Amino acid sequence: MVVLNRRDAVANLPEITRSGAPGNSTKGARDGRIALSVAVVVIAVAAFVSWMFHGTSLVRMVLPDNSAAPPSGTATPLKSSSAGAQLYAWLAHAEPSLDALPSIQHQIAAAAGSADIAGILGACQSGERIVADVQQHLPSPDIALNTALERTLDDYRLGLRDCLAGVQREDASGVELAAVYLHRATADLRGVMAIIERDLPDFEPNDSDVVRI
Repeated sequence: MVVLNRRDAVANLPEITRSGAPGNSTKGARDGRIALSVAVVVIAVAAFVSWMFHGTSLVRMVLPDNSAAPPSGTATPLKSSSAGAQLYAWLAHAEPSLDALPSIQHQIAAAAGSADIAGILGACQSGERIVADVQQHLPSPDIALNTALERTLDDYRLGLRDCLAGVQREDASGVELAAVYLHRATADLRGVMAIIERDLPDFEPNDSDVVRI
């Protein structure tokens, strides 16, 4: 897991983020500080997401190609075959929305890394739409998955809300709190994927893109 280190994160940021806009104007310096507050934690989170998921589909990490139906096999799944089939079908439908969740941190980090305040706001607003889209797929057929995914979405909502408010009010502390919520959402998302892997019927990974959680 990535250890969040404010000093190291600052050292790796572009000069414009640390010193403000050219000319060191008051607004530029303030924008730079806010962008830094976002970037310190969120860039580290984005790196963690990249390491954890390697740019692959979240669902494809645990979902075989024939996702519309359970795979054949003699092993007894933790859930009934009917419940397993329902979960497979739900995942096949929800996959694009779930896959969009990690992009929230990536978009915010990209804007923060270049001290793009408008870009940070746009990324947070885009993130709210992604979260709303995932919410529309709930409930799933799996009670434990519902609980974990609701917790994940709650942390995303809190993080994105505080990100928008903090940037709009030029409140660096509020933005830092938002980054903490987004970091927690990433950990929550890993728990979601672990539940999916646990509650699906047994199967063998079918390609090298599969990442064990």
